[in-house]
Amino acid sequence: MKRVPLKNITSERLLFPDIRDFDFDVDEIKRVQPAMLEHPSVKRRMGTALKVVSEQTEDEAPKVVNPTAPESPPSKPAVELPLADEPTAAVEEPTGSEPEDETAGDTLREAFLEGPGITDSNVDAIMAEYPTLEALAGATKADLVDLGVAKSFAKKLRSWASK
Repeated sequence: MKRVPLKNITSERLLFPDIRDFDFDVDEIKRVQPAMLEHPSVKRRMGTALKVVSEQTEDEAPKVVNPTAPESPPSKPAVELPLADEPTAAVEEPTGSEPEDETAGDTLREAFLEGPGITDSNVDAIMAEYPTLEALAGATKADLVDLGVAKSFAKKLRSWASK
């Protein structure tokens, strides 16, 4: 949360007995939470005794955040592409068929972890009992609860596994 700089603009110390550690010395600037400006004691004194100021005051020089530009990191060397005249090596494609389900690139464990109610702590027990999503879809609610799935997620998990 970004804090707001608040300054005592009076010539005397300001005391706020109903707000702990919220006393201002003369010309003191404190950074406070924006919600503090809505407190009745503070709100009553805004403009007459307290003022929201910018980050720099009148007597301060402007802050130089970054006087010099940072060096850019060295660029990576360009990759040489073969010319059209040169023969290119044929890229071999895998001959095996890929699974058609939506978790084709994921492991079975990662697929199970996506299910509602399955966590890192109960995924091994569930996978030991139900090795496939089809088997998980046929599980009973009581069996899933025994394996660590919350009752509120058992029905949702069975529905998710059957899709």
